[in-house]
Amino acid sequence: MKKRELSALELGIMAKELQLLKGARLQKLFQQGKKEFLFHFHVPNEGKRLLKIVFPTYIFFTDTKPPQAEPPMFCQRLRKLLAGCWIRSIAQHGFERILILELEAKEKLTMILELFGTGNLIILKDKKIEMVLEKRMWKDREITRGAEYKFPESVDLRSMDSKTFSETISRAGDSIVKFLATRFFLGGIFAEELCLRAGVDKNAKSLTAEEKQTLFQELGNLLAERPAPYETQEGEIAPFKMKLHEGKETNPLPSLSAAVEILSKMHEAPKKTAQDMEREKLERIKEEQLKQFKALEQSIEENTQKGQAVFENYALMKEALDTMKNNKTPNKRLSRFIKSHDKKSKTLTLEP
Repeated sequence: MKKRELSALELGIMAKELQLLKGARLQKLFQQGKKEFLFHFHVPNEGKRLLKIVFPTYIFFTDTKPPQAEPPMFCQRLRKLLAGCWIRSIAQHGFERILILELEAKEKLTMILELFGTGNLIILKDKKIEMVLEKRMWKDREITRGAEYKFPESVDLRSMDSKTFSETISRAGDSIVKFLATRFFLGGIFAEELCLRAGVDKNAKSLTAEEKQTLFQELGNLLAERPAPYETQEGEIAPFKMKLHEGKETNPLPSLSAAVEILSKMHEAPKKTAQDMEREKLERIKEEQLKQFKALEQSIEENTQKGQAVFENYALMKEALDTMKNNKTPNKRLSRFIKSHDKKSKTLTLEP
């Protein structure tokens, strides 16, 4: 199955599920590889909660804590900065794949989770970037330490009126489904669902005024759907009942987070066990020792050749040393082997 990322619509639902972390305290923080993080929170009156983030694809609660290797430097610095912090609020930024977590530790901080592009984790202090997972530079936007954080330009479907929607759709210039998926951040699945509900040709490049109005009305219905997550037998997940899945057997799920975890397991690489990591560590040590052994062998061979050359040309070498020591002019026999001779530094270079 093709790997897919969370849409802005789904992230909005996830933001509501994440509200249970308000007032929670960060206990531990782990990082695996470059883009995978596990946050261990203590939630009052509930206990431990593990939040997993795989940039830029998924965010969900989990009960699984994989074996941890030595934390990367970024993780170590992040642990120090966020030690014992409390979550004060969690919100989605507009209708974007961006989450904003307001934190309070020794000082007030903001954590930005960008779940689009290649993904990013950014810590702000007084609106300026204190830490960033990946530096980014654009013409009108800079994601580097010390820069003021700016949100990317976006369109908020939730606050858009019918006239603006119709005018924007008129400038599509591409298939309606592609425009809805990319320009309005619905993603391919929900763009198709919206076209299906509105009864419009998803491949059309222009719509009638009536079709635009119907599409706008169905968009409102889509955004107002009450969460009822499920999984199909084919392994597809959805946050609520969809026409795309009509006629398919479905299995209800307790939350969208549970659905996303199922989706993530379908696409994740096999996890390494503690034994796997120990084996890899030993292999790296073995490989390093082999490199050192080969370097030592080469050094021995080179020095043996040098020693053999000195032995075979002992008389010549003795004569050369005597010439340098007493600062003499080399005789004809020795001159044949001299490449260079510096009396001032008493350096004599020979070649066979």
